[in-house]
Amino acid sequence: MWQKLWQWLKQSYQSIQQRFRKPTPLPPPPRRQIPDIEFETKFMPLLEAVANGASGGEIQAQRMTTGITAEEWIPWLQRFGEQLQQNPETHAEIAQRLVQFGILHRGELGTIAQRIGRQILAQIPPPVVEEEATSEGQEKDEAEEWFQRGNEQ
Repeated sequence: MWQKLWQWLKQSYQSIQQRFRKPTPLPPPPRRQIPDIEFETKFMPLLEAVANGASGGEIQAQRMTTGITAEEWIPWLQRFGEQLQQNPETHAEIAQRLVQFGILHRGELGTIAQRIGRQILAQIPPPVVEEEATSEGQEKDEAEEWFQRGNEQ
């Protein structure tokens, strides 16, 4: 009889324990792998909106509708920047838009975009402007010519 009572107490205690035990948390879902082309197709409209004069709030809202978090954007943007820096002369417009994006978009993503844009722009040599012959330069040439004629006489 004591044995049955002991078993009953043990079972009661275990059932009470199970009721109040917190369920084991499920492991977080694995991070989805987003291909770089998907990032690029969602980022280019953001840069286009920047070029068309969108405000910072509009840019933030448009970025949030992509379904990609800022933490997911950052590694891709760094890889994208490395690709752009391999041939900076052909990416001047994108670099300017990245700088504008960085100014409008607050946070680490904006800071990284602005830094990448500035690095690319710094690698692009300024355009060479040919100096046109000014009237002042022509006057000096004429004066020298008359001077030489005077010395010959």
